[in-house]
Amino acid sequence: MAMGAVPTWCRFQMLMGRLKSIALNRSSRYFSTSGIQNNQANKEKNHPDYEVSTEEFKFVERLLPRETVPEPPAHDCYPTPSGWLPPAENASLMKYLVKRTRNHMLPLYLQTSNAGTRHMVMIRKVEGDIWAFESDIRKHLEKVTGKKVAVQVHEVGRFIRVKGILQDEVAAFLLEKGF
Repeated sequence: MAMGAVPTWCRFQMLMGRLKSIALNRSSRYFSTSGIQNNQANKEKNHPDYEVSTEEFKFVERLLPRETVPEPPAHDCYPTPSGWLPPAENASLMKYLVKRTRNHMLPLYLQTSNAGTRHMVMIRKVEGDIWAFESDIRKHLEKVTGKKVAVQVHEVGRFIRVKGILQDEVAAFLLEKGF
């Protein structure tokens, strides 16, 4: 009977049988213990002994990122050319405090939503009396902008959201308070 006359399901069964026998032959080659011993002997012959040296690690260390951010250097006059100001020493004596980020920056973030039609400024890391801070910033922003400003307080998350693109006004307020 010619191969063309064999039904398709029979050809499939014959092919699967051949594949199983090939797989069994290959797996017995990999799982025998003598093959493992031969591979270890070949590795020892091809690779010379190696030496552990820690002296060159100093070149690697300078490429690794630092674990902590260093303190900013002292400058002769403030603000620096980039506009950065350090926090004031007496800022922690107030009823509330806005801590800097780990990179010594103000924790202000502009959030945009609704396909770019809603803008809010988020002030994070507020500690102490968050309601007094909300009252002070609302009064300041209403005086600066001349209109009513919507402010949302998230007491548990320790952040405040201000509606509008007012990050420059908020940053000026925080720097004026010494944060």
